Amino acid sequence: MSTQSVLDRLSAWDHTPHEGDPMVDCLLDDVALAKAEIERLQAIIDSRPAINAGLPGTYIRWSRSIYVMEAAHVLETAQ
Repeated sequence: MSTQSVLDRLSAWDHTPHEGDPMVDCLLDDVALAKAEIERLQAIIDSRPAINAGLPGTYIRWSRSIYVMEAAHVLETAQ
């Protein structure tokens, strides 16, 4: 699952018809935090090309995959 596909799924959750239910609202808060964290980390990665150039591609992919898996877990738990 790519970072963008996770962000797209998280964005879809922003407009759930069940808002107002305390359990759903709590979940939506968690989803919003996960989305914000992914976007923050992606911005850091994208803003530091000199650092990225010095890192092996496998490390960059591994680092991104950790956050993508965590966000995917949040989405799977919600369903």
